[in-house]
Order: sequence, then structure tokens, then C-alpha cells
Amino acid sequence: MKFGKFGLIVSLVAAMSLVAACGSNSGSGGGAASGSPSGEASASAAPAESAKLVIARESGASSGLLFIADKKGFLTEQGLEYEIASYANGSAAVDALQAKEIQVAFGAADTFPIRGADSGIKGLAAISQQPDAVQLVASSDVNGPEDLKGKSIGVVPNTVSQFVLENVYMEQAGLKSGTDYTSVPTQPAQMVALMARGGIQAFALWAPFPAKAVESMGDKVKILESAGNLGFPNTTFMLVREDSLTDDAYRASYVKFLKGLKQAQQFLAENPDESAQIIGDATQVSKEDALATLEDIRLEPFLDDSAYTEIKTYNDVLLKSGTIEAAVDGSTVIDDSIMKEAGL
Repeated sequence: MKFGKFGLIVSLVAAMSLVAACGSNSGSGGGAASGSPSGEASASAAPAESAKLVIARESGASSGLLFIADKKGFLTEQGLEYEIASYANGSAAVDALQAKEIQVAFGAADTFPIRGADSGIKGLAAISQQPDAVQLVASSDVNGPEDLKGKSIGVVPNTVSQFVLENVYMEQAGLKSGTDYTSVPTQPAQMVALMARGGIQAFALWAPFPAKAVESMGDKVKILESAGNLGFPNTTFMLVREDSLTDDAYRASYVKFLKGLKQAQQFLAENPDESAQIIGDATQVSKEDALATLEDIRLEPFLDDSAYTEIKTYNDVLLKSGTIEAAVDGSTVIDDSIMKEAGL
């Protein structure tokens, strides 16, 4: 099920500065950290049928169901003991997952080919899709990639925004970094200012940076394209460690977590105003802005062709660019058994 129409959206991914790197916030069912150096719940701390989860949150609307489930107590209602941890970005959260510091992370589809088939990470479900999450901003005189030949573009290295801009958009015109244009590594918070100074003529980033560029520079810039139009619906996946799936206690907790997210989805459909307030508070945007985003964002636990296709799309793009050496098989990096156990 999807809330609102499924088309282009404006992502509410808040500025990275809103999220403290490797910090943590206790969820309503969380309390203190488990005390285990690896983040694993000890046998004496949890009953055999369940295990505590430390869950990394995304900084924007892609974690909308988690925000609702936490605020309304749905996870606790499912009997889940949990804690919500904040990280500077999705990559840092996946690093923490691999290091056994947390049990659940959220990551984009490119996580699978970039981390590789032997990463020890499994996707259990997709929880959101945001086709407009990444937007390409350019000077007003730019109408296509060919107009950026000989120019400078801002990139955040090894992010979805870089792949979309360089490996897809610029590639359309056969333009190569270092030969036909200059790539300028830049942190998100500095991107708009750099463009205002004329240091770059284009960049691709998540919200709120594209909107801030238009707000501050007016008709000197424009939004040219979105990731969704370039074939990237920007699916966010629930990720766990593969070895945890052999532990019945963790499997039971993953089922509870997904059931709690399903309750949140139903609450969202029935109570859009209150849901928008919850998401707005969590992402530090207004209720009105949150409502506008909810018109087009897909928030639900799901696995369908669009999720698998995006993994394949990233395989193709990253192989062609030489970023990865081998593709991953979506059917092997995704485990749908927990979804089935949860009845979803």
C-alpha cells in the first residue's frame, strides 16, 4: 500500500548536521544500551524468544514509519525492546552494522553492489521510495549535460548523488570527469555557498540543499533533473547482518519490528495530519512541509520488482564506471523470509 500518488516527490532528507555522528537516542522501548561491546543482547538480558535491537535512523522522511512507530508505541506494543541510534549518514550506519555495533540499519540500493556479495549484509524489506530524493541543480543557462562541458560540478564522493550526476547524467553526453569537466569534492553544507560564489556550475544533492540553492540564488539557478527520472526510485532498505538470521531471538525481533512498521503505515493512512506532525518534529521541518511530502512519498514495508530492479540498475552503472568489479544478485542479498513470517 502507498500513501498518496507514487510519482516524483520532494524528499525531506534534513541536513546532515541535524544528526549527530554515531550518537544515540533511546526509543520508547529502548532505555540504556545493551552494554555488550558488539551491540549484541546477552542471553541473560533478554528472553530466548526475543533480542534487543539497536536501530539506526535515517535523517529524513525515509524513516517516517520508524518515527511514527516509536512515537505511538507500536514497537513496544509488539513486545520489541529497542533503542534508536543516530549516525551522520547511511554509510556510517552500515559501517556500524558490519561492526556489530547495531542490529538494524537503513541503506539505499547501491549499498549491495558497493559492499559486495560477501559483505555479510542482508536486506529484509524496503521501507520507502523517494524518486525525487536527489535533484540536480545547475546554473540557469544549463539545459543539458553537454552545457556542462568544460565546467566544474560539485560532488559528494561515493554517494548516490555523485553516481546519479556523474555516472548517469553526465554519461548521457559521453562526458568524463577530468577530461571534459572538473569534479569538485564538496561537503553538502558547503555546496550551495560554493555555487553562489561561482566555484561550481552544478551539483546533485538531497533535500533541503536543492531548494536552498533556488531560495538563495533565485533565477540564477534551476532544478534540472531528479534521480527518479533517471531510473533511480531511491529505495531505502532495512538491513541486518546475515549471521543474525540464524538466531531465533533476532528473527523474532525483526518480525516484531516489521509488524510495528506496518502498524505505523496504517496509522499514517488514517491520520495524515498527526503523522505529518510526528515526521516534521523528527526531521525539523514544518507540519505543512511534511504533509506536502507525504503526498508523493511511498512509506511501507514491501518487496517488489521496483526494489530489485534498482539494485540491478546500480550494478550496471557502477560496473560501467569501474566503481565495482562484480555485480550482486538481488535474490541473494535480499532475504524475504522475515517479511513472510510477519505476514507482509
